[in-house]
Amino acid sequence: MEEVGTSRRLRPIRTVARALLAIAGGISLLLLLAVLYLWVRSYLIAEVIYYKPVDAPEEFASPMPGKPVRWQFQWNLTTCAGKAQAVRRNLGVGEETAAKMMHLRPDDPAALAVLNRRDPLDVDWRLAGVQYFRSDRRYVNTPPVKYWIWGFLIVTVPYWLLAVLTAILPGIGGTQFVRGVRRRRRIARGMCPKCGYDLRGSSGICPECGTKVETTGAALRR
Repeated sequence: MEEVGTSRRLRPIRTVARALLAIAGGISLLLLLAVLYLWVRSYLIAEVIYYKPVDAPEEFASPMPGKPVRWQFQWNLTTCAGKAQAVRRNLGVGEETAAKMMHLRPDDPAALAVLNRRDPLDVDWRLAGVQYFRSDRRYVNTPPVKYWIWGFLIVTVPYWLLAVLTAILPGIGGTQFVRGVRRRRRIARGMCPKCGYDLRGSSGICPECGTKVETTGAALRR
């Protein structure tokens, strides 16, 4: 009796959990379809979206030697050649790119930002197509040359990884749905829901796998 009571108390929780999983799986499925579309499209055309500049924290906004203007952040998103990339540039006011969308050839070198470590303080981490690169703005004074280097933050992720991540929940939900349909069909046919053994003429426990046999109505309500 105690088992039955516990099962009844847990039933609403299981129902809510299944509903939440179904909703999350549905959203993830839509994201997966969007990722697959952008993945294929990225090999046909490169798209770069520039956003309006935003204020930077004071440590990245204050003027630098010989350059009285203040600095700001500008973000751009790129999809190109099987990759999605987010770039944040730390540049002087007046040096920004107008907010717009650009369409380029996938092999255009201006599509993806590709930078390498040039300073000991730079961070350049790469693994399986994923890249995290950071280089803070700096002033270089090596007579007779003086110049300023923009700060960059670059995150690049291959679409195959995004596809794998967004496919996890739909995969779990799809597997549970198939198992549920198979289980209900077995129960409706008088078979053990676990191993499929014919239970007609049996009662109590499945003689094949030892699973406790419920009435058809009780089993279908689970």
